Amino acid sequence: MNKQQLQTYFNPIQELLNCPQGEETAILQQNDGLSNQEFIPVVKQYADLWQKQETESNNAAWLSNIPQTLTEYLKGKGNKIQDYLNFLQQALQAEIESNNNPAVVYPILQQHQHLLDDVFAQLLPQWLKNTVSQMNPEEATAIVEVIENLCIDINEFPLGSRANNLEIAIKGYETVLEMRPRATMAEQWAMTQNNLGNAYYSSIRGERVQNIEDAIQAYEQSLEVYTCEAFPYEWAMTQNNLGTAYSDRIQGERNQNIEAAIQAYEQSLEVYTHDAFPYEWATTQNNLGTVYSDRIQGERNQNIEAAIQAYEQSLEIRTREAFPYEWAMTQNNLGTVYSDRIQGERNQNIEAAIQAYEQSTKVLTLEEYE
Repeated sequence: MNKQQLQTYFNPIQELLNCPQGEETAILQQNDGLSNQEFIPVVKQYADLWQKQETESNNAAWLSNIPQTLTEYLKGKGNKIQDYLNFLQQALQAEIESNNNPAVVYPILQQHQHLLDDVFAQLLPQWLKNTVSQMNPEEATAIVEVIENLCIDINEFPLGSRANNLEIAIKGYETVLEMRPRATMAEQWAMTQNNLGNAYYSSIRGERVQNIEDAIQAYEQSLEVYTCEAFPYEWAMTQNNLGTAYSDRIQGERNQNIEAAIQAYEQSLEVYTHDAFPYEWATTQNNLGTVYSDRIQGERNQNIEAAIQAYEQSLEIRTREAFPYEWAMTQNNLGTVYSDRIQGERNQNIEAAIQAYEQSTKVLTLEEYE
C-alpha cells in the first residue's frame, strides 16, 4: 500500500482515536467507503508505528483492539445500516403497541434475528442518544421508556444468539441510565439498575466473576432507592435477585457470600409472604433451601433441616398441577438434601430421597421438555 493510500486512512483513524468509547461503529458507518478489509492491516501498521514512537501513549494499545471491532462490523455489513434502522423502527412501533406484552414484539425480533448482533448493540445506544438530543423532555422520557421495554424483551427473547441478546440489553440499559438521572428519576433509575443487574447476572460474554460483580453492584445501587418502606415489592424482588447473585458469587469468601445470600433471601421474605405473594414466596423459599444446603457456617445438621423445611414450604405452592416444572425442580432439590440428611434414620432418609427423585422424573422427561 502506497503513502497516499495510507494517508487516506489517517483521518478516520484519528476519529477513532478521539471518539468517546462505544462510538467506534458510528465512525465506521460515517466512513463506510473506507471500511473494507484493507483497513485492518492499515490500523495494525499505525498501531505498530505508535508503539515505537509514543512510549507513554495509549494509542497503540487502544488501536490494537480496533481490528476486532472492525471485523465484527464488517461481518454485519452484509446487512445495510438502513436494515438495522428499519428493524429498530419496527421493533419500537411494536413495543409501543404491545402494552407490555412481549408476544407482540417477539415476531418482529424473530423475523430479524440476523440483525440482533454486535452492530445493533452499538447502533442502539447511538440512535437513542442522537434521537433524545433532538426531542423535548417529555418526548425523550417516553422514547427512553420504550427503549428499556424493548431491551427487556430482547433480554428475554428465547431465540437467536443468547450472548448477543444479553449484550444488546446491557448496552441499552447502560444508555438508558445515562438518560435517567437518579436525582430526578429515582424510581425509574432503580428499575433500570435492577434490569441491568439481571442482564449482567445472565451474561455469557466476558469473565463470569466480573459479570456477577457487576450484577451485585447494580442490585445494590437499585436498593439505595428501592427501600422496603417506599417500594416494598420492588425491594423484595431486588433482594431476591441479590441473594441469587451472592449465592453464585466467585469473588470473596464462599462462607461470607452464602451468608449474604441467606440474609437477602430472608429479607425478601419479609414482603414475599405466603398469603400476599404466594408464587414469589415459594420461589424464594426454594432459593433459600439451596443456600442452606450449601451453607458452611453453623451446624451441618441444622442447615440441612432448614433446607428441607424451605423446600417443603415451597412445595405448598409449587404443586405439580399448578407449576409442574418448578415442582419437579424443587422435588429434585429435596431429594438431594434428604440423601445428605444427618438427623433421623438413614434408611428413611434414603427412601425419602428416592421418592422425591422419582416424583421429579415424572415431569422432567425428555418427551415433555425437549
